[in-house]
Amino acid sequence: MRIIVPTEAYSLTNRMYFTGVKRMKLGINSRSWQRPELFWLGISILNIFIIVSLACLFFLRSPAPGSPAYNLTVEALDNLKINDNYVLYIYEHAGENSLGFRGHYAEGNLTGLILEHNVHILYKPGQLYIRHDENSDWENAGHAELAELEAFLTTPHEIMALIGDQLANVLMGPEKGRDDKIYKTVYWIIETPEIIETLFPALDPTTVKEGTLGMEIAAEDCTVCQFRINLVLANSADERQIVQRTLNISSEKQKV
Repeated sequence: MRIIVPTEAYSLTNRMYFTGVKRMKLGINSRSWQRPELFWLGISILNIFIIVSLACLFFLRSPAPGSPAYNLTVEALDNLKINDNYVLYIYEHAGENSLGFRGHYAEGNLTGLILEHNVHILYKPGQLYIRHDENSDWENAGHAELAELEAFLTTPHEIMALIGDQLANVLMGPEKGRDDKIYKTVYWIIETPEIIETLFPALDPTTVKEGTLGMEIAAEDCTVCQFRINLVLANSADERQIVQRTLNISSEKQKV
């Protein structure tokens, strides 16, 4: 049985729509410039404005190690590194397509259920097995299924590895209150295609207009509770062209 991940289905049905980001062409009517010196003065001022703006943006968006966002993130990720046993819920939607997973992560292995198809999953990095009920034998997933499902089943530990050198670029988000608890949030602006190619191999990175990778952290014990990836596709005009994947982490120890 072929399990289609939402971004894969969405990419297939909209391939003709996404032809890449259209580039705007700025034309200058030379007849409107009767004094060339004013033209070059305007260009110089514009260049200075761009340089100053980029410098300000760099300092605002790139907190140095030691900032509150950086310190919080380091502590939370350190706690995640030593947590090798938790319940994991993954949900993804893209356009009108959605897919959910409920399972258990233990020592690098992921077991659980693809909810919409009632298919049991056993996932080890590079190896994916499926079965249709608890009494049947595990079957090795076909090559066609492996890439997309493997990307969909990316674990929090694998996302932590993806962050890598981007750690210092973390930004502080707003606090959230839920169930009488306080959660802190941090996020990264996705600026490299590698993250998109790894998490969403069916998507062409050039069709992504903007993207963020967020992390929700419980304030009481600094544990990671959620990863959230949001992508806005190029030329999107409504919510149908937004891709979102969430990974919710529970501290429960029992197998689901």
